[in-house]
Amino acid sequence: MNKFFILFKKELKQIFTLQLILPLIAIILMFNFIGHAMKADTEKEEKRNGKTQKTLYIAIEKQSKTSNMIKKILSKKYEIVECGNTLKKAIAFLNSKKDADFLLFFPKNIDADMSSFNTLHVSTFKKIQDFSMKGLMKSDWSDNVLSYLNRAISNTIINSNLKTKISPAFIRKPIYSEDHAIVNGHYAKVSSSEIIDFFTKQNSMIPMGMLMIIIIASQLIAVAIATEKEDKTLETLLTMPVSRQSIVLSKMLAASVAALFMSIIYVYSMNNFNKNMMTGLDTDIVIKGGENMLEKLGLSLNFSDYFIIFSIVILSILCALSISAISGALVSNVKSAQLSFIPIMILVLGSFFLTSFIDIHNASTFVKGIVYLDPFSYPFLALQNIFLGKYRILYYGIAYLSTFFLILLYITSYVFSSELILTANFNPLGYLMRKKVRVDTLFLI
Repeated sequence: MNKFFILFKKELKQIFTLQLILPLIAIILMFNFIGHAMKADTEKEEKRNGKTQKTLYIAIEKQSKTSNMIKKILSKKYEIVECGNTLKKAIAFLNSKKDADFLLFFPKNIDADMSSFNTLHVSTFKKIQDFSMKGLMKSDWSDNVLSYLNRAISNTIINSNLKTKISPAFIRKPIYSEDHAIVNGHYAKVSSSEIIDFFTKQNSMIPMGMLMIIIIASQLIAVAIATEKEDKTLETLLTMPVSRQSIVLSKMLAASVAALFMSIIYVYSMNNFNKNMMTGLDTDIVIKGGENMLEKLGLSLNFSDYFIIFSIVILSILCALSISAISGALVSNVKSAQLSFIPIMILVLGSFFLTSFIDIHNASTFVKGIVYLDPFSYPFLALQNIFLGKYRILYYGIAYLSTFFLILLYITSYVFSSELILTANFNPLGYLMRKKVRVDTLFLI
């Protein structure tokens, strides 16, 4: 039994190395930061919505018996804001209010329908302003408004002891709603839950593909350069009658071709994913009255949108490859190269989770600064910014990524042109070992 535990201890030491422990610690710290950021974002939203009454925006006739009754009922539970009696004015008013996200629109001549006990058809408009997972999963309180209004009107009818014969269906549900969604000023007759379902699929699959491309590509080039140094083939290459600038240019050109290839594959896959998902959706959701609801809401991509996404993706991959090339050139062996990959992993995973779960546009200045300074945030933000019409952020991202890449390219050229390519021996693993950071002490073995 003693020999078994000795073998067991040896296997644990081989498994729980710093290459495993440090990424886990980094992930724990990263999720801790994201958790605090989400908590701050939630507290900010609760403070903004901390009023005892929710604000309800309605469009209804000003002077009629039915409209006065409806406004009286709703004012008992909600703070009523009237925004005109025409749909065009009401939509414009709702879009002008940043915090307004729900509109209840009543048709004209509602007195005639109510007096004849015909079901009153109203239109609800839900404004979608946040495509993060947190925003898409935000509770929709429009159903509560309609349920409350139906119960109140039904009770009013029952308590009035009318002798007129009334349909039981009308008493149960005097108001029927037709759902509409609003995105970036465009509205269509489709429920917000259907749009949320559409974007939940996109937000879970497309960014995941981008995440894998950046991580795998950057790790491959770092390990490739470190392997050249460890196998001494890089020294042989440097002794050949070829300028070091040519070596750097060839490596970066090859990396650019790889980035171009991966970007084309990514955009092509994203396009096929969107087409297949659109085909897989219920036809009644996409096509209504001969119109494509997603196109009417501005939720379709054109050539310029794909070009913007392509530019951001290829620049982000080039930045990742440049950072990996620098880290691969500064370390002495493959193990150290794998360890030096941790900062890229933190940046990529951090930007992925932050942009997926937090509404960046309404986040704190500190969180915004971290996200916008991270070069790997922009591929994850591209799609939702296009749909929200925030192209300025995307243009800023392209300019920032281009500048960041040129700086990295200069650093890469300097490292390969100097003796650092041969003398640099940054070994984080060895440094930690010299500081007597032992894994077995962490696990008390």
